[in-house]
Amino acid sequence: MEAGSFLILLDGLDEVPNKYRERLCKELQLFSRKFYNNTIIITSRNAAQQFHFQSFNYVEVADFGEKRIKEFAEKWFLATSKKTSEGKEKAQQFLAQLNRPENKAIRELAVTPILLNLLCSVFKERSKFPRQRAKLYETGLNILLQRWDLSRGIERDEFYHKLPLLDKRKLLSKIAAVTFSEARYFFEIREIQKVIEDYLCTTCNFKEDMETLWLTSEAILKSIEIQHGVLVERSQNIYSFSHLTFQEYFMARYIISSDSQNLDKNLKELAEKVTDTSWREVILLTASMLPKADILFLKIKEFLSQLIQKNTKLKDLLASLNQKVQSIHLSCSESAARAFYFTLSNQRDFNLALSLDPQFAYQTKLSKDMQLDSSLVRSFMDSINLVKNPDIKHFLSLCLSLQIEETFKLDEDFLESFTELKKQLPPLEQENSHILAWWKNQGQEWVDKFREILINHRNICYDWRLDEQEKELWNLFYNGNVFLVECLQGEGNISSKVKQEIESTLLSI
Repeated sequence: MEAGSFLILLDGLDEVPNKYRERLCKELQLFSRKFYNNTIIITSRNAAQQFHFQSFNYVEVADFGEKRIKEFAEKWFLATSKKTSEGKEKAQQFLAQLNRPENKAIRELAVTPILLNLLCSVFKERSKFPRQRAKLYETGLNILLQRWDLSRGIERDEFYHKLPLLDKRKLLSKIAAVTFSEARYFFEIREIQKVIEDYLCTTCNFKEDMETLWLTSEAILKSIEIQHGVLVERSQNIYSFSHLTFQEYFMARYIISSDSQNLDKNLKELAEKVTDTSWREVILLTASMLPKADILFLKIKEFLSQLIQKNTKLKDLLASLNQKVQSIHLSCSESAARAFYFTLSNQRDFNLALSLDPQFAYQTKLSKDMQLDSSLVRSFMDSINLVKNPDIKHFLSLCLSLQIEETFKLDEDFLESFTELKKQLPPLEQENSHILAWWKNQGQEWVDKFREILINHRNICYDWRLDEQEKELWNLFYNGNVFLVECLQGEGNISSKVKQEIESTLLSI
């Protein structure tokens, strides 16, 4: 030992009972000074770092990558199985399911060792992951809150030891509600103790004096932190949930645990968060935990409609989309067609249309009207770009894209106007400099005529001249509808009648 030939590993400082920990830390400090030539490693959760060891380097375990996850899972199942063959087989099953596309959200949890351990525990019991993430979180958190320390025999606060699992979940739900609703992911220790104290007095009928109440709340917070790892101390007296997922889950649990009188109010307030991306996971979790998510989704639909009702120009824009859809032959639902033309008018991706109808992934499967309008809009946007940045290659490309009469059967009036418009373009035989000069001097006038023809004959490419506030509102409306469709196709339990009602009226007023 004095020669420095030893590697000394001291694991689990946080698991030492409180009454022994201070004395132990002093002894460890003296030991490290006396035998400083040896390598000493002390492990602990961050939560238990109440004492500073001089001359020690402090490091944190990094997130796991794919290789580490595989190694951990294989070793975990080998260590917890009676037979080697059984452990190997279980690990292979675990990794195979973890890497499935539908388990992407679950896979993201596996980068944290404590959560990967949680996933392994759940999988060992069920041989599969719950289909709903909310159920996975519930099962895993039950393991953390109820079984974690039972397997390690850790001594804990007596009052906290007597708290039923349901009370622990309610307490954490209250903490999540107080913090997440104000978009705070980090919070001071005194604030959380106040939540615990209020909970003890109102729910647990705590009758002790204020000093005892304060000490008990402190002990409970430390127990939640050290025993379960659900809350962690990020810096001195500053706490957060160990994973944002836990905070979101308990926020959703707080909402669904409301009594019947407050549930409708809470769901309405939640629906109004649909345009705030930080609340979307809470909405999805809430929907999956509700016995019936119909009311929540209907409230989201109502809120999105109200966004547009307040603006006359945006209402007219939606009305024009609906008018366009009703004037053409469709090979899809009207809502999918509205999403398609919404995309054309705003130069967006086709995510919403695709989610409503997969055929939008293939241009040839669209109706002829929609194919024609798609080609015309692309040509129109190319012409706008040519005015801004004249370029010979882009001009040649535009000329080719305008030969639509070779592919589509055009209305006679439209064909006549369109042909006359194309004749006004500079001949390809002209010098490049002349063509570029034409686009610079006369291009905008030509584009304006192009727009007029498209409006008169195809009812597309209106120039709505939205201001910045209207653009923002329009984007919120669209993105909210994209998310609403994601909800409808997600884990929420929704009746087919309500789902059909919402989908059929998307992007309409």
